[in-house]
Amino acid sequence: MSMRLTRCEIAVIGISMVCYAALVVYVQAAGYNVVNSDCLRYNHWSYAWLDFSQRCSSQLPLFPITLWAFRGLTFGLLPDGVVMQAVALLFGVGGLVYVHKILSDYLPAARNSGFFLFALFPLVGLWFAVDPRADTLAILCLTGAMYYSLKGNWRLFALCLAAGLVTHKAIWPFLALLSVDAVWRKKCPLFWPLAAGVPLLIYWCWGLYHGQSALWFFQENVAVEFASKSSLPIMDGMLGTLLHAKSAAKLLKALLIVAIFAVTVGLLVWNIRRLRQPDAMFNIALLLPVFLLAVLLNQHEVFSTVRFGRVIAIPVAAFLVVNERLRKFLERPACFYAAVVVCVLTNVAFSYYATKWTSAM
Repeated sequence: MSMRLTRCEIAVIGISMVCYAALVVYVQAAGYNVVNSDCLRYNHWSYAWLDFSQRCSSQLPLFPITLWAFRGLTFGLLPDGVVMQAVALLFGVGGLVYVHKILSDYLPAARNSGFFLFALFPLVGLWFAVDPRADTLAILCLTGAMYYSLKGNWRLFALCLAAGLVTHKAIWPFLALLSVDAVWRKKCPLFWPLAAGVPLLIYWCWGLYHGQSALWFFQENVAVEFASKSSLPIMDGMLGTLLHAKSAAKLLKALLIVAIFAVTVGLLVWNIRRLRQPDAMFNIALLLPVFLLAVLLNQHEVFSTVRFGRVIAIPVAAFLVVNERLRKFLERPACFYAAVVVCVLTNVAFSYYATKWTSAM
């Protein structure tokens, strides 16, 4: 299959790069410091990543290590914010490359729609210009694992698994289900997924060596991310955010989460009904974790459904390959570029909102 870019893909890449550059310029002109919140903790850790006391139990070490390495390669000449934005951009482009390869090789009929949806995903497609945290590296590891699973390259699949496991906990369910699909459907030797867990095991043992409890990995996550903030035992994040939206920005976020949830449920049902098809379990491995994020996370953390929900672009493309009439309608120039404009506007608006909201804290 040809790896040449289509006109639509070239347009999407060009628009993405221009908008990313514009957001970076805006951030600098507005005097907004991207090194805050989670980014601040990652940055502190990157200066002394071998010092266990600098780590945050809710975060994982690979992203700080990459910041440290990039800072060394640039001889420490760049400000911390520029380092984080540059690293996030490199990882973001890497994720786009893997998605392009997946769509080109396995879903060529719907590659334009799938690539567009992933690259300019509503609200967060370009958000890493403003909030350059570990998400882009996590998505890079996840899309790499997806691609090498489809290719049957188990060594590189295991490498992406290993890197993802020590990058971000939100992608653990994705990686676990991709491993099940690889072993069950694609005859991947069990050795490779097990070997991929070694770096995470070493990191866990490091914590035990420093006097942490056996569950030190998860204690903060359970208290902060899953404990309900309302009377709702489940779906506190999605329904609670929708019911308590006190501004247009929060309402938009809530509606997008509901929309992602609805699309995810629909695609899950579609794939379960066609479970004997070779790609069904692979699609479920990408959809079920998004479903769980929407159902289980509380109001403070449910935005992870949007941040990592962009991987549903692959199951959406698979659905459009089968539903040719819908695909042709959506890829009509008027529809396609109208959707591009809407997605770009949501990205720009959310980035503006994020800078104002963070600055006001």
